[in-house]
Amino acid sequence: MPIYKRQTIRALFWGMPGEFSFLVLEGLLKAGINFCGLVISAAVDGGGMNPIIRLEPDPPHSQLPMNRPYLQRSITQLAWQNQVPVFEVRDLSSPAIGSELAALDADLAIVACFPRRIPEHILVIPSHGFINLHPSLLPEFRGPFPLFWFFRSGQQHTGISVHYMDAGLDTGDIALQQELSLPYGISGPQADALFATYGVSLLQTAYYRISSGTLSRKPQRRGGSRYSRPSAQDFHIPTSWSARRAYNFICGTAEWRQPYRISGPGIDRSFRQALSFDTAASQQEPILCDGHVCWIQFRSGLLHAR
Repeated sequence: MPIYKRQTIRALFWGMPGEFSFLVLEGLLKAGINFCGLVISAAVDGGGMNPIIRLEPDPPHSQLPMNRPYLQRSITQLAWQNQVPVFEVRDLSSPAIGSELAALDADLAIVACFPRRIPEHILVIPSHGFINLHPSLLPEFRGPFPLFWFFRSGQQHTGISVHYMDAGLDTGDIALQQELSLPYGISGPQADALFATYGVSLLQTAYYRISSGTLSRKPQRRGGSRYSRPSAQDFHIPTSWSARRAYNFICGTAEWRQPYRISGPGIDRSFRQALSFDTAASQQEPILCDGHVCWIQFRSGLLHAR
């Protein structure tokens, strides 16, 4: 009896509400990736409730289109518009969830910013496994907030990785990687959009190489770095940094809406916004202010901040 081989592999997308997951799914849908479902995490891990439910779109209240440009783009609406069913998961440890996901008949799972650890009994369901898009050059900046720690590190060159998922966090074999540089003063949302653009291209390549059986994989090198959620102390900036590093860090992490405590000899104050920097300028005083706007002397250069 001949063995049936599916011509186009079916993918299951795992993501979350937010721009990064939205942009990646949007790009992959435009590229023609065949999705059999979208999985998102429930806001509350409700014990005793159905571990996985299928979300249905609300029926239209009017035949007239509604123009609501102020509403955040929804990944669930994007899926429904493309006839992709949406599933909300609660208790991922539940054995019952495995049979529900297996019934979707996915060959591959594609993950972009899913906020919870996926247990092993789920990772083995698709025949081609789970691949995850991670915005760093693994094994550097493992963990759930790689962009924050990249901006804090003061580095300029980074990259993006597609890796197979295993029981660890961001430790699975590397499938594809691409280096890139971020421009000075880029914001977190702008960086997310840039990483999503490169990530869609890498995931598209991975998908078609998996379909043809030509995607290679290699173990991650030893070492690397891992970080958890930043605390208030991680927004502290010493004047031993360069003004450029301080400027990039504040611009890249401003969406966290945390005060930045800048301290050093002769200064210990909090700021909310970086306005500009000048690598060639210097001043005698550690800080000079005009109202709420100040020039701060760093190891090299001045930071203009509010």
